[in-house]
Amino acid sequence: MDMKFPVSLLAVAITSSLALSGCSDDDNKDSKVSYKQPELETRVLDILDHEGYQFKDHNRDGKVNPFEDWRLSASERADDLVARMTNAEKAGAMMHGTFVTTQDATRLVFNGGGVNSTTLLKGRLINTLITRQAGPVEDIAIDNNRAQAIAEQTRLAIPVSISSDPRNHFNEAMGASVGAGEFSKWTETLGLAAIGDPVLTKKFADIIRQEYLAVGINQALHPTADIATEPRWGRNNSTFGEDANLSRSMTKAYVQGLQNSDTDLVKGGVWGVVKHFAGGGPQENGLDAHTFVGRKQVYPGNNLAYHRIPFKGAFEAGVAGVMPYYGMPIDQVVGEENVGFGYSKYLLTDVLRGEEKFEGVIVSDWLVANDCEGPCRTGIKTEEDAAKNPFAYLGMPWGVEDIDKVERAALLVDAGIDQFGGIDEPAELLANITSGRLTQQRINLSVKRILVNKFKQGLFESAFVDPEKAIEIVGKAEFQTAADDSQRRSVTLLKNEGNQLPLSVAGLGKVYASGLDATVASDYGLDLTDDMSAADTIIIRTETPATLAMAWFPFAVMMPPGELAFKSNNPASPDAFALRDYEIAPDADDAGAAQLCYPELAPLGQCVYTGGASYDLIKAAIATGKRVILDVFMIRPAALGNIEPQLDIILANYGTSDEAFLDVITGVAKPEGKLPFGLPFTTDLVEEFGLEDVPSFDEPEKEKITQFPFGHGLSYE
Repeated sequence: MDMKFPVSLLAVAITSSLALSGCSDDDNKDSKVSYKQPELETRVLDILDHEGYQFKDHNRDGKVNPFEDWRLSASERADDLVARMTNAEKAGAMMHGTFVTTQDATRLVFNGGGVNSTTLLKGRLINTLITRQAGPVEDIAIDNNRAQAIAEQTRLAIPVSISSDPRNHFNEAMGASVGAGEFSKWTETLGLAAIGDPVLTKKFADIIRQEYLAVGINQALHPTADIATEPRWGRNNSTFGEDANLSRSMTKAYVQGLQNSDTDLVKGGVWGVVKHFAGGGPQENGLDAHTFVGRKQVYPGNNLAYHRIPFKGAFEAGVAGVMPYYGMPIDQVVGEENVGFGYSKYLLTDVLRGEEKFEGVIVSDWLVANDCEGPCRTGIKTEEDAAKNPFAYLGMPWGVEDIDKVERAALLVDAGIDQFGGIDEPAELLANITSGRLTQQRINLSVKRILVNKFKQGLFESAFVDPEKAIEIVGKAEFQTAADDSQRRSVTLLKNEGNQLPLSVAGLGKVYASGLDATVASDYGLDLTDDMSAADTIIIRTETPATLAMAWFPFAVMMPPGELAFKSNNPASPDAFALRDYEIAPDADDAGAAQLCYPELAPLGQCVYTGGASYDLIKAAIATGKRVILDVFMIRPAALGNIEPQLDIILANYGTSDEAFLDVITGVAKPEGKLPFGLPFTTDLVEEFGLEDVPSFDEPEKEKITQFPFGHGLSYE
């Protein structure tokens, strides 16, 4: 008979080392199969004894139902649970909401007025949410535990899938990445590509898997399998560069390390979501697809198939999730209107499900179901617009902007979407289920896919974490040592005239340093001076310039496109920065929405160039005649044609600490990195001859465009 034992509010853990052979003969006298008892942990649910094993009573009926029986397959359990769910519970499961955080993102907000995290979990029955909580680590673990405890109070006690954007690198941009904080801090994925070692990438992913799970994050909205074929695009930084086959091998290794298996998502794995199918790199004029002005993806080289290659590595590794991109692939689907990838039934159902045989969860990119009106389409053009919350303008329903929001939700599901990214209001989807516009069969299919991943991870048995262990695991010395090594190895030595590097600390002499922390430099032993003319060596650490399109805040500011070269802000300079034709997209039918910049609205409507101060500093350093070491953080490919001839030493990095940089120039470590993308001479040449969908090494005019080719990288003898 079934036996039921009450559980206190404290966690109940049944150790995984429990010897199942110790079950009584009466319990298992006819059984030929023994099972390993998993750890069970709960805050409010009862534990049931059944056939010599223990199970959690999720629906509180005193029975071990199939979905509660961990001995069954994930598919069998999901089928049973879906059959028990109401329409409201199904609609909630198909939302991928966002946890409400405090203004400084240190804590999750569960109580208070308005919509808070408790409302999302209990009121709207959402059980997949992204966290942008920044730390401390112990607080992240405590708050994620609290979310799981609240989820246990719902009718079926479905555990929460808690996702995160990448958070183990240097670059931080809302909507794309989170600051590393106490997590181990690695070179960017471009740096991993520069090293080119899938074994290291798998190790990296395994380490972040351990850090994520330690704080209760069990889903990763990465890796990014986009290809950096358009150098002006603001999201190149999160890719593995422009070589599709290199990206394929790195993506495969990343998913394997993340999901704790070479071929599937398993217990102890983090649910990976590879993005952005079918390749989010070839943006028209390099503009960002978060914005209406940048919504088009173009293929002048007829190269869409090339952009699908990296995703094959993720499929080989059994990736659990796929996210389509915002952009509209222009004229790539015969018989289908130009719509965003998330609305393309051909690409999601025929290609992704059919050709690629993908069986996991398709998660839409953020806010593609939302409306886009007013400043969302035109940019911020008035002071009144600027005074409003710019995030209120966010909606990316490209190609279906004028369709009713309820019908738009149905179109996403029709296309193949299983979960609505960034949406925490299930009303529109629920309306389609209630009306019959979307069938129960179709909805059940999506909900089952979502639940299967939760079952594979073992979340129904234990979704809680130990905050004290989280402190021990996240960012521990062993992990950061490996991360530091990745930083040093990824550095790419572009130019070393006369083999001047490496130089000892003494050999550097007096050092004038910009972009280098003075305390770090002093502790390293550098003899610093504030007088450039008195220096023996001038060190300048900077990053690839960009054009901040203020009218399209926030994403065209946080992930800016535009100018790649170091230019002067002085109009009289021969290297002066000026707005060019590419910053106006030719869409006369968009009622003025096509214009990237609005110079008449100062300063909010202007395109603000970021490289002027660095240019002035570089030119001043060159003028001294002293040794100059230029190090550029390549968040996008920098165009160095106008300054390279005057510099003897140039390095590229993809996220390195000051200590790692100093280790490389002083010979403590050798630079091993090879360029993951070609560096153009000038932005003008990219505009004139470049093809958005073609890598630099395959472009017909590559000799005219490219100064430092893909794969270039020097080292020390």
